[in-house]
Amino acid sequence: MRRFLGLWLVIGLVQWVAMTALDYAVLHAVDWRFEAFCEALLIPAIQAAAVAAVLAAPGKASGGRTLAAAARERWILPLAALGAAVLAAGWLADPRSALSLARLRGAPNLWFSAQIAAAAALGAGVALRRAWTPRERAWLLLASAAAFAVSARQAMHWAGTFSDTSPLGSTPFLRALALELAFLGAAVGLTLKASTILGRTSALSGAMLEASAFFPVSAAMIVAINLFLRPRLVPPWSAVAGSLLLVGAPLVLASSVLAWRAPQPAAEGS
Repeated sequence: MRRFLGLWLVIGLVQWVAMTALDYAVLHAVDWRFEAFCEALLIPAIQAAAVAAVLAAPGKASGGRTLAAAARERWILPLAALGAAVLAAGWLADPRSALSLARLRGAPNLWFSAQIAAAAALGAGVALRRAWTPRERAWLLLASAAAFAVSARQAMHWAGTFSDTSPLGSTPFLRALALELAFLGAAVGLTLKASTILGRTSALSGAMLEASAFFPVSAAMIVAINLFLRPRLVPPWSAVAGSLLLVGAPLVLASSVLAWRAPQPAAEGS
């Protein structure tokens, strides 16, 4: 996942700069209509996925082995089943129901926040273990603090992902967009950093936390595409974005539980 996200960022930036310069040099105009915007987001993602698959490290655990290891943890299946039930109810329930994904503070929204808050609390406990180096402990505490912030923000209505509302609120658009991107980048970066550290004590914990980074990035892409056409995130895409977050949350919680239960790592210099 780390390789995919890095390649997506690099390929996307290179393509955006190259195509913008080419449009201006040849056509004396810059084409940033909806189709071009979608291509700038989606084509680099497809290219990055292909390159990441080719460059996959032979010695790294495959997705199949990771799933098999997760299946051996019997408590993960009930957690996944409960999450699937909340997600299914969110799609099937009447939009006015507390179970619906369309509700600002409905069951899906609170379920997401509760999982991230629990993961943050466990992560903070893991970070306070004496075996970590000071730098590793600082990174883990920062990641836990970011998780608490995400949980609180989602509980109060984060980025419009569970309703037909403006994802950026009433703040001026460019300022709000910059803040959203900075928040997303910090959260994803801290997730990936924490996954590397936790992977020392539990390979499965690190792999699950790293995989979880895919879901908020995908949800953010859906938000961005919707924002290009209108200042609101509308159904069914609001439900799709919320669903992505709901799928990623159990991975974060499971990673924290696995790290909590794992033996303390041997201290290393940093």
